[in-house]
Amino acid sequence: MVKSNPNGDCCAIYECIPPTTTANPLPTTTPDECRNVKCKKEEECTREGEIKVFAGWENHCCRVHECVCQPCNPPPFCAGQIVIFDSNTQCCPTYECPPPPSTQPPKVTTITKTTSKPCEDRVCPTKYCKEFETLVSRKNPSDPCCPIETCECPCKTIPTCASDERLVPVKQSNQCCPKLKCEKKRDECYAVPVEMKIKSGKCSANVVLSSCSGYCHSKTVYGNDLERISHCRCCSATKTHLKTFELPCPDGMKISWTVEEPLECRCNKCTEHEGSGSGSGSGSGSGDEGFTVWSPFETKN
Repeated sequence: MVKSNPNGDCCAIYECIPPTTTANPLPTTTPDECRNVKCKKEEECTREGEIKVFAGWENHCCRVHECVCQPCNPPPFCAGQIVIFDSNTQCCPTYECPPPPSTQPPKVTTITKTTSKPCEDRVCPTKYCKEFETLVSRKNPSDPCCPIETCECPCKTIPTCASDERLVPVKQSNQCCPKLKCEKKRDECYAVPVEMKIKSGKCSANVVLSSCSGYCHSKTVYGNDLERISHCRCCSATKTHLKTFELPCPDGMKISWTVEEPLECRCNKCTEHEGSGSGSGSGSGSGDEGFTVWSPFETKN
């Protein structure tokens, strides 16, 4: 814009004014009007290839900008190109050309990146192990995000004991695995209750009857004249009492049967020991009056 010069007509005065526009007219304001106006903080453009451009006015004091993507470059000309694109961080995809093609036909592979992982927001329970234990993680078939964690002991191999020995654990403080050792078997003979079936002819009953059971040391050695000498010890009764049972019969009658039951047992020298029992009553029984203890019984599995 040219103005006249009041000091003379030889030199004109020039002044630059902004061009007029109808899309986003510049509001007419004075410095005092916008002094106390706080404009909103605009977000920064974060994607690669994105720029911020003027989009208008929020009010007569505050400009509004928006982030827009610049034009993308054309993809390279190659067979089987690889396209890498993440819409959250890129405006334009990037391209990679693979090595020289083989005999296989060209193939376009698209790799889409994602910023979220399916398990990143999951909070799995924490397993704490003792100082001497080892934490072992295994895949959880019901929950792929949280593995199955267990505390295990890195134990050594178990020693092999002889036939007359047994494996005994020796407890140790602050140790995950017990110390194992082999020691000679001791005599162990006890009265053990066993569920049995008593039969006499067609009469029978399921009863609980104690028997002697356990381990007793026995051996066979050679004497000076090479004669074999057996030292046989058996788990047998040392104290007994009489116990009576009733055996139901198919015709509705019952037979009373008395048995010598062991109360206490221990390892004794083996002998041909037989007990006795007696039966009384009426019914379809066999009529036998005596038997070897336990021999006419059937152990119930």
